[in-house]
Amino acid sequence: FADKANPTSSIRPEGVRQGDINDCYFASSLASVAQTHPDLIKDAIKQNSDGSFDVRFKGFGGETIRVPALTKAEADAHFKITEHGAWAPIMEKAFGTFLKQHPELRSKFLSDSAPKVASGADPAAWADGGGRASYALELLTGYPASGVPIRHSGDTEASQSALTDAMETPRKAVVAGIATDNPIAQSAGLLPGHEYSVLNYNKETKELTLRDPYGAKHPALGDKGRADSKGIIKMNLAEFTKIFDELIIAKHTSPGAHGLIMRNK
Repeated sequence: FADKANPTSSIRPEGVRQGDINDCYFASSLASVAQTHPDLIKDAIKQNSDGSFDVRFKGFGGETIRVPALTKAEADAHFKITEHGAWAPIMEKAFGTFLKQHPELRSKFLSDSAPKVASGADPAAWADGGGRASYALELLTGYPASGVPIRHSGDTEASQSALTDAMETPRKAVVAGIATDNPIAQSAGLLPGHEYSVLNYNKETKELTLRDPYGAKHPALGDKGRADSKGIIKMNLAEFTKIFDELIIAKHTSPGAHGLIMRNK
């Protein structure tokens, strides 16, 4: 953490900057949790005297995932070390290690098109291939996540209700997804097959603040990308429901609704 005296102040969405691994489902979830529950991330990471880290995911019963210190190659290629510290790439490395150690769970997290077995010794590679933000949110928070289908329908009622509820205390981590077959996202400066953090929703103005986990304009979109230099995207609810396919929200309810990754140790 950049601020070692007050680690929570370093845990913010801007600390997540996705690299060359196709794990936006985890990156967007991590950034949303940084926005709503920074203490969960602070409490998840413990540095050891040899430079390694012990990471405990709230949604997996506190099992310790030990990861070596970040290598320069990892820091250059994957989640970036930012002015807010190295906590995000440490969490990504731990997540890849978690999937490597629990191959029986990879099909729950990863998309059907993801490779069945990662190649090489790079832990983050085990998270590659796209995946499901619902399980990433549950792993990070310990709360089950549910989806609100939108399918670029333009119907704002369900989205407005879900977003308004998510912004109330206690705040809920929210991710918005665009399907790979979405026909209109790219023309709006957004990327099909990509997940975005929902950082805020103003129910009075009906404006959303979204963030691309790349933390900048997405390289696949170039100058046509909607995000600003920090990955922030502003749009009103009507436009949001015309473009996006799903909202995924970590609910503050009894844990373990999926019955797939939660367990007591």
